[in-house]
Amino acid sequence: GYVQSGKTTFMLCNAVRYLMNGVSSVIVLRNATGDQTQIKLRLRGFQEELKELTGESIDLCPNTSCIDSGAPGLFVVIGNSSRLLSLNKDLRKHPNFNFALFVDEADSNDTGSNKRTDELYFLKEKAIKMFFI
Repeated sequence: GYVQSGKTTFMLCNAVRYLMNGVSSVIVLRNATGDQTQIKLRLRGFQEELKELTGESIDLCPNTSCIDSGAPGLFVVIGNSSRLLSLNKDLRKHPNFNFALFVDEADSNDTGSNKRTDELYFLKEKAIKMFFI
């Protein structure tokens, strides 16, 4: 999609929509901490707006504690092999944990054959729904 065409807003709104319906969301970003910071700031804005409009709150899950508790959460992970591996280790312990997968910058995140794409493959196999942005 074109620059500033609403791809990120689409991804975040749908991730939150899944969460509000009791399904976790995993957002995989490029391998850049700046991307993660930007997305988390936008999600916090959504969190505040949602609270004002509906009185509901969403759990942004800064770690994998939501997986252990079974509660739905929203996970934002940088798309490098070590971060994906860490998330996948926790997911392997909970085979019935359902989530929607959002892969940002899919043209760079989901190419080639390497450790990152191997870990991403696991997420794609486990996800109940996938979006490639």
